[in-house]
Amino acid sequence: MRSAAVDAAVAAALADAEAAAAAPGPRIAVENGMDPGLTECVDDSRTSAADSRVDNTLIEIRWSDACQAGWGRITRYDGLAMGNTVTIAIYPETAPDGPDRQEATEHDVQSAYTTLVVRPSSDTLLCAVGSFTVDGTRIDLGEPICT
Repeated sequence: MRSAAVDAAVAAALADAEAAAAAPGPRIAVENGMDPGLTECVDDSRTSAADSRVDNTLIEIRWSDACQAGWGRITRYDGLAMGNTVTIAIYPETAPDGPDRQEATEHDVQSAYTTLVVRPSSDTLLCAVGSFTVDGTRIDLGEPICT
């Protein structure tokens, strides 16, 4: 026969296990700066924020619940990729220029994406900004999108 103390300890352990399972947190261990295409983060990824911007350009934040991480993506649909660049950056809203900021600039491509930013806390938003060039002139895509 178990004592009341053992029953209480078992109940407490079960409650802790249920709370840990329900708590939002990464199920896949990743780090800032990892290529999302080389991780399992892509398996459950979805676009969590997106906005069409000037000159037929799309800026997005891709999000993985399993990794609790996101990455930015920019795509231009103007047919002017050759000889030009696209730039995308993603960062925690609390530190736009902090060490977790990830940025990618690619030449002669239609689309580019950043490496991962792991959300530092469940209430921290991730934000993305972008730009592209046309004949050497940089075109800023305006205010960040956040999710």
